[in-house]
Amino acid sequence: MIYAGTMRVPARLGLVKSSLLLALPLLWITYEMLHLGPSANPAKDLNHLFGRAGFYMLALNLIIGSWLAFWPLPNNLRWLFPFRRPLGVAGTLYTATHIALHFVIEGDLSDGISAIVEARYLWFGLAGFLILLALALTSNNASVRKLGKRWKKLHRLAYLAFGITSAHALSIEKADLVHFSSIALLVMLPLSARLLRYAAKHLTSARR
Repeated sequence: MIYAGTMRVPARLGLVKSSLLLALPLLWITYEMLHLGPSANPAKDLNHLFGRAGFYMLALNLIIGSWLAFWPLPNNLRWLFPFRRPLGVAGTLYTATHIALHFVIEGDLSDGISAIVEARYLWFGLAGFLILLALALTSNNASVRKLGKRWKKLHRLAYLAFGITSAHALSIEKADLVHFSSIALLVMLPLSARLLRYAAKHLTSARR
């Protein structure tokens, strides 16, 4: 899931953590833009960097989730656990900026929509973003209370969003296939291990 279980994030820490998580990728994007050198289309370069930042943050969130499933945090590090929810929200904001820049580059709303309709890889990108947006909008303590156990099930859709956004990244012309495939494997391998462990556990229970 994209955000941290059903653990509530203290209000006094949520804003600080979200601000830090938003600022760090911006520093990376600034560094990359300064070191790209002269570019024929700097707006397009900036758009790709925001998309990458959102993709990396989503992947990191899911990797952390799988890691925690096998190796729970010790008590003195439990305060790190709620960072996953702000990380998910921050990643969604970077992805939203990526989508917004697409429309800026295309010139207006109608041209942006036409480009999405005509390009299949943009279908994947938009579908993945809509799932992430739904998760971000329910990433608050009120939604956790209201949805109860359904909240956790809903936020498992983050894995579907990652699969779709991976398809988006891999479908882009001149995409770094090795790079994005490696990140996808880093997410899917521990997830596969979790699913196998879950299946083995329930199979053992059924035989008793």
